[in-house]
Amino acid sequence: MTLSSMIAEMWWHRHWWAILMCILCMPVFASVVFAGWLRRQEAMNLETGSKCWDTFTKVVGAFTVIFSGAMVFGKYIEQQEVLHAAQLQQGMREINLQQAAFLRQKLEFDSARHERKRALFEETKVLVAHLAKTAEPDAKSIDRFDQLYLGALIGVELPNGPVEAAMVRFERKLRKASSAPSEDLYSLSLQLSKACEQELKESEDALLAQHAAIVSLVNSQPNNDRPAK
Repeated sequence: MTLSSMIAEMWWHRHWWAILMCILCMPVFASVVFAGWLRRQEAMNLETGSKCWDTFTKVVGAFTVIFSGAMVFGKYIEQQEVLHAAQLQQGMREINLQQAAFLRQKLEFDSARHERKRALFEETKVLVAHLAKTAEPDAKSIDRFDQLYLGALIGVELPNGPVEAAMVRFERKLRKASSAPSEDLYSLSLQLSKACEQELKESEDALLAQHAAIVSLVNSQPNNDRPAK
């Protein structure tokens, strides 16, 4: 919608009643003007004047009815459009609230999973730091590392993500495998800790994005180009 059309529409909304009153008053003004014109016609007799006046009143009356009816009908159509727009707006509002309710449920699920991830990652960081500083790790620590590596972290860490890659590198070095990296366990434990923090940060950002989406859906108002009444 252009600026000129917006200004014209706003003017119509504010002054439509004045336009209607002007249309209704036009017959009176036209009658006065026409009566004055008849008086100035010296050759006009009574019969001809009566016919002219009768024709004039019929024409003016017809035009008044037509224009007044058009104004009223136009206002009715406009009100129906406003009502339809309000119904559409309410429908969009309900859809947004339904989407927000779904996202709330998903946010609760993802938040619980995030807390589980945080707890397991914190345990993993402490455990690998202990293994990296201990010359001969105890069997209990090794067993817990295996539990995390083979089970607990699966489904929590990102598939093929930084934590998974760091855990694989640390496990190979811990087992002294032939494919073990050249870094020592201490450096690998630091890499694993950083990988845990990276995935936690990504998880927190995803939760914040979901929360922002919920707020946007709840507070959003569908666009309505019509000015307020």
